[in-house]
Amino acid sequence: MSVEEGEFALPDGKQLYTKTFRTDGPAKARLVFIHGFSDHGETITAPLARSKISNTPK
Repeated sequence: MSVEEGEFALPDGKQLYTKTFRTDGPAKARLVFIHGFSDHGETITAPLARSKISNTPK
């Protein structure tokens, strides 16, 4: 599992902060968490990534 921080550009030019937990090997599913989950995001996304479920918008 790896963790990447970045930005996602909106059509109006605003940038959203992103934190992506990538799986080791191919993901079997992808989830996108939207603002509001960030306080507990790592509690949710890290175990999912270890189970081959990625949280990447790309």
